[in-house]
Amino acid sequence: VEKTREYLEKALALGNNHTVYENYSNFLLVYDTPSKTKEFTELALDRYSQNPRLWINLARAEYLLGEKENALEHAQKAYKLAEDKDA
Repeated sequence: VEKTREYLEKALALGNNHTVYENYSNFLLVYDTPSKTKEFTELALDRYSQNPRLWINLARAEYLLGEKENALEHAQKAYKLAEDKDA
C-alpha cells in the first residue's frame, strides 16, 4: 500500500494526466480517510472539473462523511457529465 502511494504521488508530481488523479482519488477512498479523499478530489476537480469519475469519488467521500445532500448533488453532476460524454 505504501509503495502504491509513493508511486502515485510521484506520478502526480511528474505530469498533468487526469487518469493519475482519478487513480489517486480511488486509492485514497479505499486506503485513507474520507476527509483526505475529499480534500484531494476537490483539488483535482480544480484541474479537471469535467471529470465524472472525480465527481463520483467526491460524492462517495462526502457520503461516508455524512454529507448526504452534497453527495447527492455531486453524484448527479457525475451522472450528467458522464451522460454528456456518451452523447
